[in-house]
Amino acid sequence: MLWHRLASASAPSDIIESVTYTGNVNTTNNPTSPFTSATVSFGAAPAAGKRRYLLAVISFTQGGTSGDQTITSGSITIGGQAASMAVQAKATNLNNFIALAFAEVPTGTSGQVAFTFTGSGATSSFVAIYSVVVLGTRNLTPRSTFSQGPLAAASTTITLDVDVGDVAFVGMVVRNGSPTPTLTDNSGFGFSGFNFVIDQASSEYTSGAAILSLISGTAQTVTITDTIADRTSSAIIGTTFYLT
Repeated sequence: MLWHRLASASAPSDIIESVTYTGNVNTTNNPTSPFTSATVSFGAAPAAGKRRYLLAVISFTQGGTSGDQTITSGSITIGGQAASMAVQAKATNLNNFIALAFAEVPTGTSGQVAFTFTGSGATSSFVAIYSVVVLGTRNLTPRSTFSQGPLAAASTTITLDVDVGDVAFVGMVVRNGSPTPTLTDNSGFGFSGFNFVIDQASSEYTSGAAILSLISGTAQTVTITDTIADRTSSAIIGTTFYLT
């Protein structure tokens, strides 16, 4: 799905032009560190005069066996480019884990996500990619983040600060979850549902959604609901990005 911001004569010279979900890969053979994903689509390379950032959703699931993966600080690369961690969350039971990292990746239509981690016990490692196209020279930067793990209830309300044109992302990893979790846009960000809901390993789902925000304000909210997930083995993240 592509979210695109239309340019106009009065538009600022530095804007986030679009955010596009490009694809995912899932590794189910008990991943070990150092980890390198299978090749995943990055989408089109940026046109002349534009820049491209890639957002990488990374999750571990344990498949019923307790594990405790922690990504090593500073170790993530996306398409060979050093990436920064925007937000991460981990459940307490089985320690299912989800994170969002980002990097400017100027070339290539596909590539790999790599990192090192401590701990063991994961049955699967999942990576999904979003492409963010930027006009101008300013840098993509997290504005606001949210993380919760484990989940306190079947419905989790994510609270974020945001401005019009920001990238807004929400994501979740669950154990014994639903293939159709719901995303309720309480404040009018512009979310219309998830871009992906992937069964990593026997009803252990990772899901995500990203859009260009239609609203501005502090403490704006969306709610994610999974009525059957094992909440102690599930975690949720959210973030907004702007240009600095």
